[in-house]
Amino acid sequence: PRLSFPGRLACCPCRCRPRPSPWPCGRSMAQAALGPEPSELQPLRSLVTQLGKRVAREKADSLKVQNHRLLAHNQELKGAIADIGSHQTDVYVYIHEKLDEYSDQIAAYEQRVAELEAEAESLRSDRDRDIAKGREDAKQEILRLTQEVDSLQDELARVQEFQTQREEVFAELDAVRAALKQEQRGREEDRVSMERTKIAEKQRLKDEMLRRVQEAKESILADTVQQLNDTTKRTLAENEQMTTELAYQSREVEKLIDYVGKLEAKSDELRRQLSLQKGENDALTRRNHALEQMVRALHRAARSKASGAGSPRAAGEAAAGAA
Repeated sequence: PRLSFPGRLACCPCRCRPRPSPWPCGRSMAQAALGPEPSELQPLRSLVTQLGKRVAREKADSLKVQNHRLLAHNQELKGAIADIGSHQTDVYVYIHEKLDEYSDQIAAYEQRVAELEAEAESLRSDRDRDIAKGREDAKQEILRLTQEVDSLQDELARVQEFQTQREEVFAELDAVRAALKQEQRGREEDRVSMERTKIAEKQRLKDEMLRRVQEAKESILADTVQQLNDTTKRTLAENEQMTTELAYQSREVEKLIDYVGKLEAKSDELRRQLSLQKGENDALTRRNHALEQMVRALHRAARSKASGAGSPRAAGEAAAGAA
């Protein structure tokens, strides 16, 4: 080796040869097997690349400085060799030792780069496990939220169906109320008409009775005592018949008044039921509004979960927002 060393000096001034990279295009075999790197590893890959470049740059700068020093020292040695030929072998041995030392340093740098690559590979594996776990958690959360949304939608459908039935009941109640008012107006008109008829009939009977009394008086004056008795009996019978008819009409009027009172009580009960139904309607409306707001909030949470399913941190934030 010492005899061939000058030949190495002639073909390589820096007396070192760069070792070829064990991986093609500067990429590791593990990275080539994994395929395209995810976007989350780009910062780590960039950090490793920058670190490798920095180490290589420092190594190159150090080698350049050492090369310049060696060249200068070589020139000095060449001058010394030219002046002192007896010391040529020792100089070659010294230079060879220096070259071995520099080769060891280069090997140490390359070993450090390999260690950094292995550390990056380990970080990549941890990142893949975290991403897989985050995606699985996000899927479970999205499934739970979807089931909850379906349940709330079913509840909303039942509430809407109840609201439709309530509207139909209200429509029927309005129709019954209108019919009741119409019947009440008819009953009131009948009662007023009967009262007017009763008053007119009383007045007619009174006039008729007065007329007949007057006729009876005249007949008494003109007829005998027997005729007066007969006329008086007949008048009393007619008067009794009129009184019976008036009593019957009075009972009918009282029945109508009692029926109208019952209709008014029924109307009051319907008004009370309507008030209670309105209170229930307001409560159902507020509950329907609250359910709609909850459904919209769950939809937003599901969309945020779906959009952030690729990142564990985004999945955690979406779960906290849903809670």
